Amino acid sequence: MSKRLFSKRQRLLLGWGAISVVGMLVLAYIAFIVKPLDDPATPNSDGTIEGLTHRHGSKTTTVKFSFEERREAAGINFHHFPATRRSLMPEDMGSGLAWGDYDNDGDPDLFLVNFYGSILEPIPDNTEKGRPALYRNEGNGHFTDVSKIAGLDKASFGLAAAMGDYDNDGDLDLYITNYGANLLYRNNGDGTFSDVTALAGVGDSGFSAGCGWGDYDNDGHIDLYVTTYVEFEYRAEDAAIISQQHGSEIPYTINPSSYPPASNRLYHNNGDGTFAEVAEAAGVANQDGRSLGVVWFDFNNDGLVDLYVTNDVSANGVYRNLGDGTFADIGASSLAADYRGAMGMAVGDYE
Repeated sequence: MSKRLFSKRQRLLLGWGAISVVGMLVLAYIAFIVKPLDDPATPNSDGTIEGLTHRHGSKTTTVKFSFEERREAAGINFHHFPATRRSLMPEDMGSGLAWGDYDNDGDPDLFLVNFYGSILEPIPDNTEKGRPALYRNEGNGHFTDVSKIAGLDKASFGLAAAMGDYDNDGDLDLYITNYGANLLYRNNGDGTFSDVTALAGVGDSGFSAGCGWGDYDNDGHIDLYVTTYVEFEYRAEDAAIISQQHGSEIPYTINPSSYPPASNRLYHNNGDGTFAEVAEAAGVANQDGRSLGVVWFDFNNDGLVDLYVTNDVSANGVYRNLGDGTFADIGASSLAADYRGAMGMAVGDYE
């Protein structure tokens, strides 16, 4: 049997790192219908793509906008996964990013997660390969790589990140999920960060995926939810096995159904710099999920943030906050528990 460069599964998963972008485009498509271009397959002559038509009732309003690729001009020189990609589940994933004004200058800064390379090789100390990057927004359309200065240049098998002020000192801190131990960096307020993972008790090892901050108990301290994908275990003999998924042949080692699901984590913020893991007690462990994405939002406007978790090859989790430290899974009754391989999401009031 000939070897495919990318399987159907790989093409799907390679896109999940851009969680926020994909999610917002889906929401935008619900509210808008793309205005046809003169040549739908070709951008405008100046390289931009523009035109969006909003239909509301009998009225049609055209909204003009344009996008231009500015990565190089903005000074963002970042390369993800500087290694040979193989058909192993952790290496088959994308990585995420986080926006946040870490230096409180009024401009959102950018943190890009990276994946070092082969999970079968130890990561050398002080390696330059596959390191993440923190880009400081200079406020003029340009970004500066301040990763080393900030102390955020440690390579890992990174998957996602989220910024939030967990210690209420007015500075955004940073949490990174990995294949392996996760990381929590405390913002020192002087442009640098300190690794406080062990002290905080949030360095759970495993195959973590998404993460999100939210104060679910309204005590004034943001809590942390971390999704875990599968219990992945590498065995050399599995590499030659071809499995079936939705009528397609894919390598056994990138089929999520080949591995048992793993429970998610809800870390309750104790308010003293430490966290307590309470997912099972709160009813949000999502043991059968094979979870990837997560978002906190108050979908019923009762003043309590609820939780939505996207799961691969199983129904998504929709958890209503009951206000007593526990949640009720209302996925079935809400008609929002789709099972067809969800990997990320975004929330917005589209109407």
